[in-house]
Amino acid sequence: MSSYYKLHLHNVKLLPTSSSQCQAITNFIFTMSSYYRLHLHNVKLLPTSSSQCQAITNYIFTMSSYYQLHLHNVKLLQTSSSQCQAMTDFIFTMSSYYRLHLHNVKLLQTTSSQFQAIRDFIFTMSSYYQLHLHNVKLLQTSSSQCQAITDFIFTMSSYYQLHLHNVKLLQTTSSQCQAITNFIFTMSSYYKLHLHNVKL
Repeated sequence: MSSYYKLHLHNVKLLPTSSSQCQAITNFIFTMSSYYRLHLHNVKLLPTSSSQCQAITNYIFTMSSYYQLHLHNVKLLQTSSSQCQAMTDFIFTMSSYYRLHLHNVKLLQTTSSQFQAIRDFIFTMSSYYQLHLHNVKLLQTSSSQCQAITDFIFTMSSYYQLHLHNVKLLQTTSSQCQAITNFIFTMSSYYKLHLHNVKL
């Protein structure tokens, strides 16, 4: 993804990181964690071969660098024990899952059908968020949960650094690039419009 954006989305600019925008990005992570915990419990890893992967590594590093540089003022609020537990469970489950099951992950050769599947996923997700996320509420976490999330990111980046060192990027058409660009802009607009009550 990082390679894709560097090559094809070179005009994408980061939003000025006001406190509300910082919190919106944080909220996205919390919301996604809840969604995946609830709906993706049966996801299986695809058998792969190891040959395409610096893009994923770069994406993780780029994201972690972004948060380190721009989200340093984000504060995490106290929340109910059930919300905290749900977030903690997700982080621990995911980190355990990757440690146990991803040691042999290889990468898929990008045949046209596989590429189409990936593209369809992006379109499906963008449609999902436009249709279903208007009522999304923020999960708030304590500093201990913040640390868990940070640890998860570092664990993942270490994994990708060790195992996914040969990532190559997918070729895309200008229309596909525009669709992904629109998705990014739509998501950022969504959070600016709907998460305006977030407190730091």
